[in-house]
Amino acid sequence: MAVTESSENSFIVVIRVSHVYRGFFMSVPTEWARFHLPNKSHDIERRVYSYVWKAKYQYKVYGGGLTGGWKNFFLENFLKEFDICLFDLISGTDDAIILDVKIFRVVEEVIPPSQVMRETSRGTSKRASKFVMDSTSEEDV
Repeated sequence: MAVTESSENSFIVVIRVSHVYRGFFMSVPTEWARFHLPNKSHDIERRVYSYVWKAKYQYKVYGGGLTGGWKNFFLENFLKEFDICLFDLISGTDDAIILDVKIFRVVEEVIPPSQVMRETSRGTSKRASKFVMDSTSEEDV
C-alpha cells in the first residue's frame, strides 16, 4: 500500500532497530535529499494528521538524516520495527521543510503499554508492564 501511495515527492522508510531503539537516527535517501532538500542542516516539520513534530535534518555530503526530535516522533506514534513510513514533501523552501507522514503498521492496531499490578512471592503488589499485541498482517506492506 505504501508504494502505491508514493510519488516523486515522497520516500519510504522501513523502520529498523537503529531508528527506534538505538541512536534514534533515521537516514533520508541520499538521491531524494539531493533533489528535494537544501545542502545544509536545517529544521523539518513532520505531520501526522493535524499533529506536528519538529526535527533536525543533519546534512552530510554522503547523505543526511533526521536527528533531534525523531525520538519524540517515534515514541508518540508508537512506531515499531518493520512499520513503514511514507514521507511526502509538502513544502520544500529553505525556510520551511514540511513532510506529511503516513504510517503503515506491521501490527494493525497499536495498543500502548499499560501498567498493571501483580502479586509478588511475598504477597505484596508490584507494578509490571503489560504489552498487548495483535496479529500481524502482511497484506498491508
